[in-house]
Amino acid sequence: WAAVIIGFVAGLSYLVTSKLLVRLRIDDAVDAIPVHMTNGIWGTFAVGLFASPPRIEYAYGQSNDVGVFMGGNGTLLLCQIISILFVLGWVACLMVPFFCLLNYMGRLRSESVDEVEGLDYRYHGSRKQDTMTVEETPTMHILHPYGEGNRQLLQNIKRYEERRLRESGQVPLSNNNTATEGD
Repeated sequence: WAAVIIGFVAGLSYLVTSKLLVRLRIDDAVDAIPVHMTNGIWGTFAVGLFASPPRIEYAYGQSNDVGVFMGGNGTLLLCQIISILFVLGWVACLMVPFFCLLNYMGRLRSESVDEVEGLDYRYHGSRKQDTMTVEETPTMHILHPYGEGNRQLLQNIKRYEERRLRESGQVPLSNNNTATEGD
């Protein structure tokens, strides 16, 4: 029964955190924060609530401290909370200076032009999008729900694609215009 509750809360915390990141306009394309941070905290906290005596005894040879809902006195829960705070502090102390340094050096974000042209070309020298139409561009599907900044980026991608097609001698399809150069 504990696994069902833990899984249910984990699913809800993932959904809530993911929606919150979108609302706060925090770019997390692969949802690493909801998966790893939020559910890591919940999983660590859940041990202090649901750790059963047989499992604790199997792992540590004794079951003096178990989860609160399994008859524990809260000692394990307090240890779990302290470990959560320690890990958050450790990560913050290591990563905040690192990201501040990257930002200061101008290495935290890619240039907007590179994002529109494609990071594959900028960093790897190849353009997968050269063989793709605007509708097939992967970013058209990935970025759609993430707010006004990405709507602008999508418009820039579409303009870039249309310009690229014009330069190559093809007429871009836009506004239900299905005419081609040969018509």
